[in-house]
Amino acid sequence: MLLLPKEDSEHFRGIIVRSLINRHADYLKSGGVLRASAVAMLLKKLDIPVNQAIESLKKFRECAEK
Repeated sequence: MLLLPKEDSEHFRGIIVRSLINRHADYLKSGGVLRASAVAMLLKKLDIPVNQAIESLKKFRECAEK
């Protein structure tokens, strides 16, 4: 039996978005500008500008450290 998440599942969407943000940062660190821009386009399609996504991830990490 295969269980798939609902299409509008915020939980799984958040996991995917965080993964894409982390990949974007990793690609930038390693010099993969083309890959980073491809991930940025995917984030834009999800209505998440890259700069906004990075800031929200920083806030999330700051809250997690407290």
